[in-house]
Formats: sequence, C-alpha cells, structure tokens
Amino acid sequence: MSTIRWLVQMMAALMLFVAPRAMACPLCANSLQLTISAQELIYAEHSVLAMPVADRNEFQVVTVIKGEAPPDNKITSGVFRGVTNSEKPLLLIRDDDWIQWVNFGQVSPDQADWLRKLSRTKRTIDMTEAEWREQVAYFLPYLENAEPMIAEIAFNEFASAPYDALRSLKPRLDAAAIRAWLHEPKLAKRQPVYLLLLGIAGTEQDAYWLEERIEIARKTHSTTNLPALVGALLEIYGIAGIDQIEKLYLSDATRTKPEIEAALVALRVHGDTDGAAVRDRVMQAFRLFAREQPSMASLVAPDLAASNKAEPKTVSR
Repeated sequence: MSTIRWLVQMMAALMLFVAPRAMACPLCANSLQLTISAQELIYAEHSVLAMPVADRNEFQVVTVIKGEAPPDNKITSGVFRGVTNSEKPLLLIRDDDWIQWVNFGQVSPDQADWLRKLSRTKRTIDMTEAEWREQVAYFLPYLENAEPMIAEIAFNEFASAPYDALRSLKPRLDAAAIRAWLHEPKLAKRQPVYLLLLGIAGTEQDAYWLEERIEIARKTHSTTNLPALVGALLEIYGIAGIDQIEKLYLSDATRTKPEIEAALVALRVHGDTDGAAVRDRVMQAFRLFAREQPSMASLVAPDLAASNKAEPKTVSR
C-alpha cells in the first residue's frame, strides 16, 4: 500500500471518531477539532500509555487503558504523528484494522485510571437529554485542567454537547473564570464554547462587552465566532436580543451572506430551544427577512415551512 493511500485511509478512520460529534450545538461548530475526547477512548479497540524509546522507532508500553497489551509491551510498527522523545507517556490508540497506532499526545500516568473510566462510558450518540446534562456537569470541573490532555478531553465534550445541556449548567458556572478564558490568547480556538457559557452565566455588563465584539465584527464584516457571539447575546437579552440582531443583520442591506447566515444560525438555535414566545418572535424575524431580502429567502424557507406545518389549522364553518 502506498504511503499516500495509507495516509488517506488513516485520516478517514480518524474522522469516524469525530463523526459522533455531529449532534453538537451548531454555535460550537468551529470549536470541533481532530483532537482527543472521551469518544476516541470509547470507540477505539486498543489504547495504551507508552514512552518513546530514544533513537528507535519503538514505544515501551507503560500501562494499558483498553484492550490487550502488544507483544512484550512494545510497539514496533511505528506510530502516526509519533515523536522521538517525551517527558510524559503518550496516549496511543489503535483499531484492529489499522496498520499503525495513532498518537494523541502526552498525559501523566496518574491519569490512567480516569482514562480507563472514560473508555467504559456511554457513547454520546446514544445519550438522552438527561444523560447529556449529566455528561457536561461531570466534565465541568475539568475545563482548563492543569493537565493539558484532561482539559482537552473535557473541552471537546462541551464542544459536542447540545445547547440545552450547556444551558443546564447555569447555576454551576463561574462567570469570572469564563471571562478569564476568553481573554487568554492561547485559548482562542475554544472561544465559541466559552462565549456561549458566558451568555449563560453572564450579566448585563457581559452583554455590553458582547455588543462591542459584534460591532467590531460588523465593521470588518467578520464572521469569526459570530454565531456564538450572537447566541451569547440572545441568551442574556432574550426576545429583546432578537430585535437587536434583526436590526443589525437581517434588516441591514450592507451585510454579507456569511454574516446573515451566522446570525440565522444563532436565531435558529434559540428558536428551537426556547419557549413558544421566543420561537414565534424568531419566525416573525425570518418572515420579515424573506420579504425584505427575497434573493436570500431560501436561507429561511425550510424554517418557515416547518413552522407553517406545525401551526394548528382553523376549520371554516
């Protein structure tokens, strides 16, 4: 098998690990990355912690997380994304039909029992709404853990979670900690999730900060993190926020299609997860948008069709 063909097959296999995250809140979509989460441990048939052997394409297994240990506790077949040295053991994962193991990074051996526990938990694709709420509540204390891999696993579970599950955490969220994370440049890729958590836990002062960020985005027509920014603002302001977003994006003829699509995603999520009053107001905004910008009416046509279908029909006498 050629190197290129094998690489394509390996990346396809890795993407199968990410596929179950498709249920994630659309506002967190930009946060999903090809990194380690509890789901990789659950789906994989074999996982170990292993140290690279210096100057050799070989790894010595420190402990087994899942499956059987390789012969003589050594991995000699090479490792995808391997390294030649490491201060900590590497988490290596493999399925039986893979040619090589895959390296997901360093982790302290003290975390082995925790990783084993995760590997035996339920697949998120099979979780109920109540189980999702339990899932995010369990991982909340591990966000930005001092052990980078543990923080990464926890974050990716949040990035995969439905919006309602995130919202259930409101009494437990630390708004001050979330604000600090949002101002940390190293956590830039995690901003969509943390913006939503700020909307859930935040105050009116946080809403002012979100409005400033949105205004900066409007000046440059940027859509970076825009669905999450709008979603967070809607979370704080509720129906009043819909009025604001309608004016800033849906009724503004200078907005680009990507900007409008980002705003529609946020409005759609709130329409689907909030009560009837919010959903009715969202549909009202969509109808106005379809009338005022008919060239882009197709962006909301499925929503309006579903809404019309769900409305009770009156019987004429």
